[in-house]
Amino acid sequence: KILGLIFVLIILVLILPTAKNKSIELTRTFSIEARIVNYREAIEIFRHKPIFGVGYNNMCVARNMFIGEEPFSSHACSGSDSSLLLILATMGVTGMLIFVLGLYKIFDSVRVSSYGIYAVSCLTGLLVHSLFSNSLFFPWIMGYTGAVLAISVKN
Repeated sequence: KILGLIFVLIILVLILPTAKNKSIELTRTFSIEARIVNYREAIEIFRHKPIFGVGYNNMCVARNMFIGEEPFSSHACSGSDSSLLLILATMGVTGMLIFVLGLYKIFDSVRVSSYGIYAVSCLTGLLVHSLFSNSLFFPWIMGYTGAVLAISVKN
């Protein structure tokens, strides 16, 4: 049964209609390549100012200074695809240490209960997701995470 299912899935992948739009191709790699370039740019900005970073909300200016010309009319130059790389590039090692210490205090203050397990799993999932998307700084995610953490702390 499993071999039959795999065979049917392979046949379906081969005969499914595809448009000329690159975003729906199953074998697309342009988004992976663009993300790798974005990660390299954030690391390059961090290399120029490793201790204190370039300052929050200064990624466009730093990208123009250290990487090359980027139009200021584009909002794409304002951040990084990874929240943790954004913290590292804009606040440097100092800001990253403060962030990690804050996370440690949050994890330490969560009680062992069903709410605590839920809060830790939500925060862990958010941290893993923030490696691949700038999800730490979305207001609705910060609000939800803050509410979940508020009901799970010890004091």
